[in-house]
Amino acid sequence: MGFEMDFFKRVKFHSFGLWSIVITTIIILFFFNILFSYIFTAPSIVHPSLEGSSWSYKIESSDVGTSDGISVNKGGWSKLEEPINIVPKNTKAIIYYKTNLPAINVVDPHLFLQTNDQVFQIFVEGNLIYSFGDFNNFNYKHSPGAPPHLISLPEDYQNKELIIAMKSVSGKRLGLIRTIELDSKGNHFTRIFKMNIGTLILGCLNIVIGIACMFVGIGRKLGRKALFSLGLLFLIVGSWSIAENSLTQLFHVRPLFWFYIAIISLYLIPICVYKFILDISNTNKKVLNLLIHLHVILFGISFLLDLTGILAFINTMIFYYVLTGTSYMICVAIS
Repeated sequence: MGFEMDFFKRVKFHSFGLWSIVITTIIILFFFNILFSYIFTAPSIVHPSLEGSSWSYKIESSDVGTSDGISVNKGGWSKLEEPINIVPKNTKAIIYYKTNLPAINVVDPHLFLQTNDQVFQIFVEGNLIYSFGDFNNFNYKHSPGAPPHLISLPEDYQNKELIIAMKSVSGKRLGLIRTIELDSKGNHFTRIFKMNIGTLILGCLNIVIGIACMFVGIGRKLGRKALFSLGLLFLIVGSWSIAENSLTQLFHVRPLFWFYIAIISLYLIPICVYKFILDISNTNKKVLNLLIHLHVILFGISFLLDLTGILAFINTMIFYYVLTGTSYMICVAIS
């Protein structure tokens, strides 16, 4: 018992400074990378790079319907170059992409498509073959998330006209396509598995470690609070990793469910970090408590704005990145 008490004293009073500087510096670099990526991303249409294809685009009022497949055949197309610095004044708009499908032979042909914050419809030769979200009654205040989509193509798809119509919760993100690939369904599954199995295992491992920390904490008196807050931190990070994973979303396509799990977890990560540091340290308690309260307030305000439909979660993320980056710098400075 004497050794255990001495160990926790050393952790609390001697190891805190160097340990917290290393950890928080890594997290600062991570979050500032995201922050600067968000700030310096050009407000442009992302080129939907389907190999061997050239694309055209047009932007129309959201009053134009697409479910009948008529409006997509109208004129007004422009050649798509990358990047295109176009942000429509009316963010409630529809963007159309058009190309001819490649003249390659694929068994069981499928398109793999992943976007962010978009609902969309896909047409081949003017016929609607796939729709995601309520396109004609789109809610601009709530993100539809970013689940991966496997879209079956007709067997005689070669050289046929492909049109993608999209709406977005954000004018800056309108038409954003993360990935679009043409391949057989089996090859898509294999590629998605290889790309995502590592992060999925890591996320599950974080969940297991988090639960283990909490169970160990139950049987202890000394260090119980620190073990519980550390366990909660692992659980939150694991939840975020699993919710962001394309493999889990592919087999459980509930976009709003995964979106809210991911974004709520992201908001809770710095709160858990500060709570853990607070539990292993007897210094700077007022500052750490203030940082926790600021993050809780921001999370509460953002959640209420999204819940009431005033402002979507995705549009408050810039404030989260600024506060998180600043608070981590403060944490390093006081360590």
